[in-house]
Amino acid sequence: MKHFKLIYLFFIFSIVLFSCGGDVEPIDPALLIETPTGCAEPSFLNVSAFINGNTVSINWDKTSGDAWEIQYGTHGFAIGSGTVVNFTATSSLIGGLVSTTNYDFYIRTKCDANDHSEWVGPVSPGSSIEVCVEPISITAIRSTTDPTKATVTWSANTSATSWQVQYGAAGFVLGSGTVVASSTPTKIITGLVATTSYNVYVRSNCSANQNSDWVGPIVINAVGATSCTTPTGLTAVRSLNTQALLSWNAGGTETSWEIQYGNVGFAVGSGTTATATTTSKTITGLAATSYDFYVRAICSASQNSAWFGPINIAAVSGGVDNTPALMTANIAGTQFNSMKPYLYSVTGSDVSVLNNGAALGDPRYLWIQGDTSDNLNTLSEIDLYIPDNLWHAGTYDLSEVNNFEDVLYCQVKMLTNPGSAVSTYNQIIGGTITVTEFNLTTKRIKGTFTFSYEKIVDGVSAGTFQVTNGTFNYGLDASYFD
Repeated sequence: MKHFKLIYLFFIFSIVLFSCGGDVEPIDPALLIETPTGCAEPSFLNVSAFINGNTVSINWDKTSGDAWEIQYGTHGFAIGSGTVVNFTATSSLIGGLVSTTNYDFYIRTKCDANDHSEWVGPVSPGSSIEVCVEPISITAIRSTTDPTKATVTWSANTSATSWQVQYGAAGFVLGSGTVVASSTPTKIITGLVATTSYNVYVRSNCSANQNSDWVGPIVINAVGATSCTTPTGLTAVRSLNTQALLSWNAGGTETSWEIQYGNVGFAVGSGTTATATTTSKTITGLAATSYDFYVRAICSASQNSAWFGPINIAAVSGGVDNTPALMTANIAGTQFNSMKPYLYSVTGSDVSVLNNGAALGDPRYLWIQGDTSDNLNTLSEIDLYIPDNLWHAGTYDLSEVNNFEDVLYCQVKMLTNPGSAVSTYNQIIGGTITVTEFNLTTKRIKGTFTFSYEKIVDGVSAGTFQVTNGTFNYGLDASYFD
């Protein structure tokens, strides 16, 4: 969802994440900013000017829940390092402040002990922020008596009283669909074609210039195709200049999918077709141009879902290779094909150089990080550190992280479920890393790795495990290489 301060919060996260020379743990679990389902953030936060030089009054949208958490600190503080105060609907004041200090305040809804909304903020004393919150619980059901009509319903999630619905044939591009307004959380759309599947999106309309993000797509299947549900969440990432790794979420219980791709803007039906029996597929033989990708479920020999897409990958630019970062690895028998740096969709940073401020001649380390997700309660994270004396093609030993000051070998650290209540520690036993390409013209590093580790859960060894099939393809986008 949208509010104009969120980018600043993400920037603070990225600074924390990439500035710790010897501490390579992910940020505190409190910083997890994915919105838990059904826990709505407050849509408004106001912090008064100082009262008596040491107190502020807090006001917020109290329709989001029954309990809230406020965190504050000096201007620019990182969420997780501030002072936390629990608020109820009758709370209003925070004291003990210093009027000559610049403060930032954030608030989030507490739905239960383990379920919080996103943070709203920062807000300084004497100012406020408004958030246009997305609707939730959207459904779209075609009429059984008149298949040219469908009823779209949703929950407001806040005090919003105006919404927009956008719809079009399945796979349509947002902005090109039909948009209708509604002043109630339901809308009947008409003029549908019975044999066509549709996608529907809904967003809150908070003012003439402020809307939430679109939420969707919600699928209205063609008549006779209701048992074959469209897959969702398609992503496409160039793993090499001539390859793309696709992944998606199954729409139902189907076990087979069809992919279609071609140059940007191609008409579905005229592209190149591939099939898959898992929810990922590597497409090879691509040119340097941009591509669109679609995916649909194959439910039987005669029944397919609607297409989901298009999802685009950009053309390969001349000179610098701007392919997004990608790590793959088989961790203890489970294959992960789309690992990226933590919060990569926000920071956009592939690599970092550690120990950059050290004395001339001391080693610098290239930090390559790959996470299986951004959820600290479930992710696995691999951190590779390559000293500058090995920034060239070759195969090198991997050892447990020691320090970034005086050692000249490659180091590795692995984290699993750092935000969970169970304490898990992984001790690296040993391994190797092969740098296959280190190119300062294309600003690219590529390679492979493998290592073994002992997993220790709550102080007890759970056994020895392997990481195999490790690959990395990252841009050398740290300022060190400018």
